[in-house]
Amino acid sequence: MEVYMNTQKNIVKIVITGGPCAGKSTVLTSINQALKHTGWKTFIAQEMATRLFQSGVEISEKGLSLYQFQQQLLLRQINEEDFIKALAEDHKYDNVVLLCDRGIMDGQAYMSEEDFGKILQYNGYTRKQVTNERYDLVIHLTTAAYGAEKFYTLANNEVRTENIAEARILDDRIKTVWKEHPNVRIIDNSTCFQGKIDRTIQEIHSYLHM
Repeated sequence: MEVYMNTQKNIVKIVITGGPCAGKSTVLTSINQALKHTGWKTFIAQEMATRLFQSGVEISEKGLSLYQFQQQLLLRQINEEDFIKALAEDHKYDNVVLLCDRGIMDGQAYMSEEDFGKILQYNGYTRKQVTNERYDLVIHLTTAAYGAEKFYTLANNEVRTENIAEARILDDRIKTVWKEHPNVRIIDNSTCFQGKIDRTIQEIHSYLHM
């Protein structure tokens, strides 16, 4: 477990990731609420890709290439996570959970392994540095396109475009890019959505030895 020490402060970084329509936003809110009275203070590093798209950035002939977008996304994601972590260190809480809405390695799911490796190398990072050396725990929420198809929708995210088949492919790719991390938990759709939330929180509680 990666521990950052600042006046005996314990900061645990957890990635919440998964395919399209997996319930990330709701789960993040639920985790935040569940940890509120446990002695752990939570902070959230927001997802950068959606924020960039909502700001008007596009991948197109007149916009950025996929390579340019992922290059900028990497820098923005690292900056966001490091900024929130620095603010967390300035708070007077001994035990902190930093929830990351997606992690650095998610970018590789959208492009070739070779090109993503070039982006990491150009910016002075290795895959090991942006996986298990950067994050303590990875929670993969399986897309509703696997086992909960009737709940799969594009309506709650204006930048989501994947159909069910594409969502399944992307979900598999995201699982693959995190396979080297020693602490990955897969939360499938074998229960109702509340069960999915409860199992996620249980995995986090277990990791934090609560």
